[in-house]
Amino acid sequence: MKIHCVLLLLAGVCATPTSAKAQLSNSTPRASQLAAETTEAWAPTPEVKSAEQIDKEWQESTAKFDGRRNALLKLADEQAHDGP
Repeated sequence: MKIHCVLLLLAGVCATPTSAKAQLSNSTPRASQLAAETTEAWAPTPEVKSAEQIDKEWQESTAKFDGRRNALLKLADEQAHDGP
């Protein structure tokens, strides 16, 4: 049992990235470093589309079904009010 624990611990140490080892060996990061890391994590991604762009693409791609969808909605509305 002890051998398994030692092997797992050793595997974890060996698998630690070198940057993480460097951070562990350094003293605590300065406040400016922490602030820079925090702002970079929340920075917008240039490849991501805005909500407006996604909505416009969706409307354009489904526009060809508007006529049939409106006909079905009208039929459903009539049957909801007038019965079958």
